[in-house]
Amino acid sequence: MSTILVTGARGNIGSRVVDKLVKSGANVRVLLRQPTAAADRPSVEVVRGSYDDAAAVTAAMAGVSRALFITAGPELAKHDGILALAAKAAGVEHIVKLSVMGARAGSSEIPAWHHDGEERIKATGLATTFVRPGSFASNARGWAGSLRATGKAFGALGTAALPVIHPDDIADVAVLALTAPGHAGKIHEITGPACLTPAEQVAILSKIVGKPFTYVNVDDDAAVRGMIDSGMPKPMAEAMIHLVQALRGAGRIPPSEVVPQLLGRPARTFEQWATENAATFQ
Repeated sequence: MSTILVTGARGNIGSRVVDKLVKSGANVRVLLRQPTAAADRPSVEVVRGSYDDAAAVTAAMAGVSRALFITAGPELAKHDGILALAAKAAGVEHIVKLSVMGARAGSSEIPAWHHDGEERIKATGLATTFVRPGSFASNARGWAGSLRATGKAFGALGTAALPVIHPDDIADVAVLALTAPGHAGKIHEITGPACLTPAEQVAILSKIVGKPFTYVNVDDDAAVRGMIDSGMPKPMAEAMIHLVQALRGAGRIPPSEVVPQLLGRPARTFEQWATENAATFQ
């Protein structure tokens, strides 16, 4: 049986992909900087090292047939390029990249970084699938502390309405692209089933948790300070606020039907995610 490599396996999506692949009986390898719970399962092979560690990247690609690239931050395109070149040298057949909706040149930093990463992967000539999710339902976790403490969620999105997507749907699409035929050369732009403003998301959380929650919009400077105070590096906080500004400018991003088309079932709702994670907001 061939091996599937997952990078970013400690994260929100990567950890879910690993779990789903293991349950399907796949041979899974992960590239990690630090030990993680994923290594506790005998079915998961761990190669330790960073994307800048040439020996670790080479070892991670050896004998791999398909790979999922999950990279983040200002250097993500560089890391996508390093991984792609190593995959090409190792004879990897198919790369799936977790990108972002709206990835294109000339956009705000995060979509532009992902577009650059996509281009570096495509330049290898390998078969590729780009999975481009919209805003994650799980981003609401960022409100948990203030909702528990004050009943208020703070943000700068204003009335932007986003078709937030359940992280399990992102992982399911990634697994499908890794394991089923017919996805090479495809771009899957995926969303949840309904557009919701931040105030509407908070109202749903309030109903499910049974506490009075409200959304409070703040100016961009306050939002950046909050991100930095929470531990986010300044360049990433600035990139995030530029993305927020672009989303506000878009106003309402309509949902797509790609998740139901690919998975043969309805996309999971924000209400489902909120119900599953209600304890986080208690």
